[in-house]
Amino acid sequence: MGWFYTVGTRDNLLRRELLADNNPFKVLNHRDRGSHLWRLIEFPRDGQPVRLICLDLIESRLISGQQMWGNKPMDESMGPFEYDCPFEWLAITEPFKWGRMSEAWRAGVREYHKHSDIGCGNFQAANAAGRAAHDAASKQAEAERQARIDGQVRP
Repeated sequence: MGWFYTVGTRDNLLRRELLADNNPFKVLNHRDRGSHLWRLIEFPRDGQPVRLICLDLIESRLISGQQMWGNKPMDESMGPFEYDCPFEWLAITEPFKWGRMSEAWRAGVREYHKHSDIGCGNFQAANAAGRAAHDAASKQAEAERQARIDGQVRP
């Protein structure tokens, strides 16, 4: 996915584009963390409500002489390499079932919060710990998938 830009202020981008009620889903909660806007959304799937954690990266750019604000939307199934998601949201949502990256990303979020809650304020170390856990969980999931494939293929 790419970036989407709009003329106006950061606040307008958040209110009008990302937190508005005109989306095909309902925003249950959000957390603004500077360049990260985390959203907990709900949408219907097969008649049942599904909750999903989404991240919008936020930035401003000067485009054709005009100040623009943009967002890059993604959800947990894309395995974003950002881990400062509100920890409590993991408990009220299920891992995204239609992709392999969700569990690995969630492992990174848990590890990030273990390190960021120590009180040292070293968020680079917390991010590095989150990334390492994410990578390890991704490798394990890929090995399990490959083992299942290998078990199905007979010479």
